[in-house]
Amino acid sequence: MKTNIRQITGLFAAALLLLATGCTDENPIEDPTPQSAERLYILNDGGLGANNASLSVLDLKTGSVTADIFSTANGSPLGDTANDILVLEDRIAIAVNGSNIIQICDLDGKSIASTEAVPNVRKLVADEQNGFLYATSYADDGYVAKLSLEDCRLVSKAKVGYEPEGIVLYEGKLFVANTGGYAYLGGHGYEQTVSVVDAETMEVTGTIDTGMKNLYGAFLQNEKYPEYLLVNAAGDYWESPAGAVIIDCRTCSVVESFDFPATYAATLGDSFFTIGSEYDAASNGYTFHTNRIRVGAEGIVTEPGLAPEGGSADDGIVKAVKEMGSPSGIFIDSDGSVFVADSGDYVNRGSVHRFGADGSFVGKYAVGVCPGPMAGNR
Repeated sequence: MKTNIRQITGLFAAALLLLATGCTDENPIEDPTPQSAERLYILNDGGLGANNASLSVLDLKTGSVTADIFSTANGSPLGDTANDILVLEDRIAIAVNGSNIIQICDLDGKSIASTEAVPNVRKLVADEQNGFLYATSYADDGYVAKLSLEDCRLVSKAKVGYEPEGIVLYEGKLFVANTGGYAYLGGHGYEQTVSVVDAETMEVTGTIDTGMKNLYGAFLQNEKYPEYLLVNAAGDYWESPAGAVIIDCRTCSVVESFDFPATYAATLGDSFFTIGSEYDAASNGYTFHTNRIRVGAEGIVTEPGLAPEGGSADDGIVKAVKEMGSPSGIFIDSDGSVFVADSGDYVNRGSVHRFGADGSFVGKYAVGVCPGPMAGNR
């Protein structure tokens, strides 16, 4: 469940330490050549306990929106509190946290397979080449599940840190963000490590200490340089500030840290484009941060703005984000088009705003309740 943690804090964070066991140096991967998406899938989380999660689709050529392709294709609702979506070559994987379900659908939303074997499911990553799906779970103090991508059959598990969230796959290794998100209940504190798991054997081979607490939010590989992983840290919402780090997956080391949050992020070329919300407990208010982070052989550079072409601290996308009720997701197509989700009041239908690569406004589309993760079939 999201419990509005999407509105997360961020100030200055301390210097970072790392523990780099279980990883080796590798050569950079060649630049990908993605195709422009034809459809944008918007996963609407819905309200906790309301059983109104939904899957909207925006046709990027016509601009038309289909409100909920899952319920149309299957004659039943998607479930309670959706959490993550993957759009693969010929299918879609969806984690529905409140209903404890992982759904595998075709590209039109028709269910192919599903499982309830991973309760309190959070985030997903797929290994299409080998036919596996990996999912993080808050259950049993936190683990990663390995499933068959064909039929959702549970294959094995790996115990990681408390309440794991984000998960990515790089060169046969799973990188898993541990949060300790139930720390407020007592029993344990917030986590600040990324677990490294051998995807084949499901054995934990190492950990990376980020030096920041509660690794909730963006957990995203760079498009051009997938060895670089952006990790958001939510902090403890009081004394430990939020921030973000860049991890080099080749060496399992933290290579850069930031004093701003990156709650939501998208990647295009060598850049991460981030939206972070800074929470002030005293005033119960939020300040939004927008940044572009470039990575590569020449180092890591931070710039203001969200427009891929000529972005600035006051470009059109930044201005729009600051006027939204509650920014809750960002996606960038390979042509530079930027899509930002706005959950508004978290009760009524939210919207997705579309911008050109130069930051110009293109359109606004009504979607479901609490839109969040977006994915294109490119």
